[in-house]
Amino acid sequence: MRLFILIASCFLISCSSAQMKENGKDNIPNIEKSSQILFVNYKALKNDGAIRFELINFKKVDGKLKNTHPDFKTYDKETLIGYQLDSSKNPVDSFIVTNPFRKSIEYVSSSGELNKKHIELDSTTVSIRVQLNHEAKYLSVVHQNLTISTIEL
Repeated sequence: MRLFILIASCFLISCSSAQMKENGKDNIPNIEKSSQILFVNYKALKNDGAIRFELINFKKVDGKLKNTHPDFKTYDKETLIGYQLDSSKNPVDSFIVTNPFRKSIEYVSSSGELNKKHIELDSTTVSIRVQLNHEAKYLSVVHQNLTISTIEL
């Protein structure tokens, strides 16, 4: 009896995996087939502590990023947070943009020691790459609860 149950379960499992194949390809859900990556480039300006972003360009391409979960461990008061918003401008996803105005440069001193220097910039370019949520209609960047930029996708 146990042998019959084992054979029947193997048969059912093999039939269900055969149904998942269609024309030699895996039957992947639509959300996977329509995955897109969003690339956005901004010119970032800082004047007396106020931050302003000017959109340079953005592009949607087919693909999938390996790691799409934001690392909020690196969050501090200078970190920017990005939101993907739906048509009602409600957040559907978020991501981190590290402080674009602070750059760290490592260099070798004349004595041969490795040193690090931090530079504060007044302007720079910011490139954002995120996995686009299928519900997203807008992209917004926020700094200290103030919206810096919102673009329609």
